[in-house]
Amino acid sequence: DMEEAMNYFTKLSKDERMQELAYDEYRRKIDYRLDKQDWEEKGRKKGRKEGMQEGIQRGIEKGRKQGIEEGRQAEKREQAFKLLKLGIDISTIIKVTSLSKSKILKLKKK
Repeated sequence: DMEEAMNYFTKLSKDERMQELAYDEYRRKIDYRLDKQDWEEKGRKKGRKEGMQEGIQRGIEKGRKQGIEEGRQAEKREQAFKLLKLGIDISTIIKVTSLSKSKILKLKKK
């Protein structure tokens, strides 16, 4: 309690009071440093979590775009293959599908 603390403090010599005050200040600084370290660690953890979430979202978006593009390319190859089976000339297939001549010739071998 506060009154008890004041009674204790007033019974001390000037040097002992200074030591007590210095010790209290030292404890406050230690407590502050520990709190600061805790805050910094919490901040780092939060930053890592947010960074991971952002990375996952970017990865999902990149994967989605890549999947869409791969699907488009597969559709073009399928169209080219069907056109080859119908006997359509390669130059027309290139115009329709935008595939390279070498890709169409590979499909023709199948």
